[in-house]
Amino acid sequence: MGMTYDELMDLTPRVFSNKVQGWTRQQSMMMQDQWERARWMVSTTISPHLKKPIKPTDLVKFNWEKKPKVTPKSVNFGELLTEASSLGITL
Repeated sequence: MGMTYDELMDLTPRVFSNKVQGWTRQQSMMMQDQWERARWMVSTTISPHLKKPIKPTDLVKFNWEKKPKVTPKSVNFGELLTEASSLGITL
């Protein structure tokens, strides 16, 4: 993370945790960028040899590009009223 011993010892646990999370996120983004760049290079290299040009996302879809499947939870009005009354909300 590029810190000296004195800088490390001056950090509070919360600040250290934030620095570690930020550093980890940065490293992950750099890795994703490298993979995406490699995929782009492969797609541009093989496109002249194909009948139909290929998009980089047609070659491979990475896990971070896949959207999670979210199914909306169905709630009826009676459940909303009981939840509201349990929270002290009156209509």
